[in-house]
Amino acid sequence: MQTTANFRRKVFAHIQRLPFDYTQEHHSGDLISRLTNDLKTMEGAYGETLRGLLGSLVGGVASLIIMLATNWQLATVGRNYQDQNYQVF
Repeated sequence: MQTTANFRRKVFAHIQRLPFDYTQEHHSGDLISRLTNDLKTMEGAYGETLRGLLGSLVGGVASLIIMLATNWQLATVGRNYQDQNYQVF
């Protein structure tokens, strides 16, 4: 993923700019562990969001196609009814 690759580069650049005192006070293993876990969590969140969005889109399109194939008049009446109920004034 391009987003996580960019984030990894930014994190690495930030770590390189940390003062030497910071590395003396904090263990490098703790820092690496924290970054690894945070990046895995971020990648998982992006993956789940993309999967959910794609699944919803495919499901909606498939439902519309099935409704139109089954009875196109009823599908258009349902769409008109939905438009009337969700008007924002």
